[in-house]
Order: sequence, then structure tokens, then C-alpha cells
Amino acid sequence: MDGQLGPQDRSAATRGFSLIEMLVVVAILAVLASGASLVAARGGDGQAGADAQRLIRSIEATRTRAIAGRQTLGLVLERRGLRVATRRTTGWEVSDQPIRWRQRATVLRGAEQGGTDRPDIVILPTGTVTEFTVTFSGGGLRRSTCRGDAGGQVTCDG
Repeated sequence: MDGQLGPQDRSAATRGFSLIEMLVVVAILAVLASGASLVAARGGDGQAGADAQRLIRSIEATRTRAIAGRQTLGLVLERRGLRVATRRTTGWEVSDQPIRWRQRATVLRGAEQGGTDRPDIVILPTGTVTEFTVTFSGGGLRRSTCRGDAGGQVTCDG
């Protein structure tokens, strides 16, 4: 032998990874995994609440418009958004521009809701609002439910 080390002559200290290097890698992966699980568990929870707030703002804006314009307005609620409707002498005229939800919405109509040609929420020129229940649910476990009563009171939970 000429004094040079070959691949088979390396000492155990220079082969593979050290225990410290392995622990650092495991710690980094644990931090990344916990962050990913928090994001996945939260899912659309914040978005469901944001959709509930968007509904409240839309009802208030439409109510203000109905009172100021002395006209009957409505909101057509769909799984993916809402559209404003105006009562004309020929029937309801629904806007073509929807306001989109971020999450899926389930709409339960009030007991006095008549035919299918009426919007889900009707707002009279006096500010009176028909009863309704809307539930927003996303990828997470949390849901937001908004309820409106005939007095115009809208409450949301979740």
C-alpha cells in the first residue's frame, strides 16, 4: 500500500449521517408537519365566518336601498353566492352579477315563503325582512349559521 486510503478504508466517523444531523432533520420535518396539520384542520373555518359577515353586509345594504328607494327588494341565495332581485310590476328581476361565497351555503327558507318565484329573502320598503336560515360550511369542521327573523334581526353563530 502506498499510504493512500481507498473507499473501503474510511473510518466509521466519516460514513453516513451523524446522530445530530438526523435529529435536526427530524425536528424540521416535525415543525413542517405540525404547521401543515394546523392549516388543514382550520380548513375554511375563517372563510365560513367571512361568508356570514358578507351575508349580513348584503342584507343591510339591500335593506337600506329598499327603505331609501321605497321599493321591495330581495336576495336570491344559491349554494355558491347571492344575487339581488328587484320587484317589478311584471315580477322579480334578478341581477346577473352574483356575489360569490367562499364556502358552500345551505339555504332553509322561512315557513311563510310562498312560491318558488320569490327570492329567498324579501325586504319590504319598511325594512321588514322575511325569515331565513343559511348555513356556511367549508373543508373544516366548523360551520357558521345565520338566521333572520321577521323583525329584521339577523344573527350569526360560529
